Amino acid sequence: MDFTAESKFVMTEQSLPKANQRLAEHLRVNHADERAAQTIYKGQHAVLRGHPQAGEIQHMMEQEHLDTFDTLLNDYKVRPSLFDPLWGAAGFMLGAATAALGPKTTLACTIAV
Repeated sequence: MDFTAESKFVMTEQSLPKANQRLAEHLRVNHADERAAQTIYKGQHAVLRGHPQAGEIQHMMEQEHLDTFDTLLNDYKVRPSLFDPLWGAAGFMLGAATAALGPKTTLACTIAV
């Protein structure tokens, strides 16, 4: 294994040393968290379009956290969670459901995220 200032340490997940396996696990979990948060916001925004709170939700959707974790997964050759599609669907449904219950419930869900 070569470590130089110009290159990044990149290996497949199957051959990662234990410390890098932990890094892969943490990246995967944090990516799933950001993915779920984004889809919750999308579900809320779909229901609250035109409501004064929609602008706030739009702002949260524009944050670059998910893009950062997408980049890190690619840089370190870490696969996303196998449940990524499930988190996306569940997040959207949670966001839409909380928004349908009203702005206060939407805010409570958003704060919890």
